[in-house]
Amino acid sequence: MYRKSIVLCMVLLFGCGPEGPPLLELEPVTGTVTLDGKPLNNAVVMFIPINEGLESNAKTNDQGVYELEIRGNKGIKAGEYKVTINKRVKPDGSELDPGGGMGENLLPAKYSEMVNTELKATVPKGGGKIDFDLKLK
Repeated sequence: MYRKSIVLCMVLLFGCGPEGPPLLELEPVTGTVTLDGKPLNNAVVMFIPINEGLESNAKTNDQGVYELEIRGNKGIKAGEYKVTINKRVKPDGSELDPGGGMGENLLPAKYSEMVNTELKATVPKGGGKIDFDLKLK
């Protein structure tokens, strides 16, 4: 009986499976990405923690709306983030076919590269809406 109690405590303490315990305190974050005033669809939005934590990402829908997730859990931890946004297209600028390869990035490094991005976001307790209005022109 004593051994079973120890094993049960260890499982509860360390979590189950390779991913560990479930993520706690995730704040819901959604927003809209526009490019020159128009919704940017099929763009990948990534929030990269400035101090510590896990990255969170999402893909925009036809209206440019995204909703952040970490490991299938909606949300992100409160804190400061660098943000990258990537939009891949065919060489002629048209949409990539599903599974159609990498394509070319439509957006400049100031939006799309982790080292060069000018985009930042603060996620408050309780989450919220964080929009990005990108300009090419």
